[in-house]
Amino acid sequence: MSTLVKIAKGSYCGNQVTNEVFSLVKDIKTGVKGQFITVNPNGNFGGNKDKIRINIDHSDHITYIDNSVKESDDEVMARIGERFDILHEMAAATTVGAVKGMVVTGAAGIGKSYGVIEELKKASLFNILKTGTPQYEVIKGSMSGIGLYTTLYNNSDENSVLVLDDCDSVFYDDITLNLLKAALDTTGKRHLHWTSASKYLEQEGIPNMFEFKGSIIFITNLNFDNIKSAKLQEHLAALQSRCHYLDLTIATTREKFLRIKQIYNTGALFARSNISEEQGNLIIKWIDENKESVRELSLRLAIKCTELIQVNSDKWERMAQVTLCK
Repeated sequence: MSTLVKIAKGSYCGNQVTNEVFSLVKDIKTGVKGQFITVNPNGNFGGNKDKIRINIDHSDHITYIDNSVKESDDEVMARIGERFDILHEMAAATTVGAVKGMVVTGAAGIGKSYGVIEELKKASLFNILKTGTPQYEVIKGSMSGIGLYTTLYNNSDENSVLVLDDCDSVFYDDITLNLLKAALDTTGKRHLHWTSASKYLEQEGIPNMFEFKGSIIFITNLNFDNIKSAKLQEHLAALQSRCHYLDLTIATTREKFLRIKQIYNTGALFARSNISEEQGNLIIKWIDENKESVRELSLRLAIKCTELIQVNSDKWERMAQVTLCK
């Protein structure tokens, strides 16, 4: 059984590592740049590498965790399930203005976006039937300051929800961050201003000041605790103080696999795929056997396996080995 280590303070490739848990590969050693410890990636650091080195200033920053007694698979899935139940409940609460802001963070491909969007769809069903439009908007990718101002204006009505999904560029720009802080202000009315002259706003009929009454959900893989820039840390701390912060904490290989298995047990994982129950069982078995060597352990991996099993039900495992493993 692998030993776990908790690194209270360290650095990896210039990024701060704070209170992160890893599987230990090699204990502390001293190199030309100081002390380091070799560990397996944990989902937040290391990507698809087999092992990585975390630089540390002092051995006191390392805690060795007794992993001889651990949660059962059912206990892990129950813990994860509770987190997602909270996610669904709070996402629904944004549609009635009970929650004004929420940050949802966790490993990629574990169902963060799906859970949020499904709740928003259910809450918007009546409005869609009545007006043909939902009460929420999902934005992905990059966004400029004036683009965010416009989007906030278009979603400023009471009970409207703006979802910024993997739209991390808004965290790195002073203008967008200040707009978000104003939109999420917890004191009185939330007024947003655009003081620069803008032909675009004038052409679109958007005022230079408006009151934002909606809610905002951020969905990100970014861990706010591991930001190196002091200036950005200050901005994110101000943003985090205005939002509920939900870290789904699915980081280890075991937790990611059990999340896949959890969704499979509900019948939702392959609901849209034309495969048999037997084939579904084979896919889960293959993922379990190869979870340490796949390029990405996520719900998307299971869907890729269904595509291969439909291409060739006899050779799909070999095809998966070649295309999905390192």
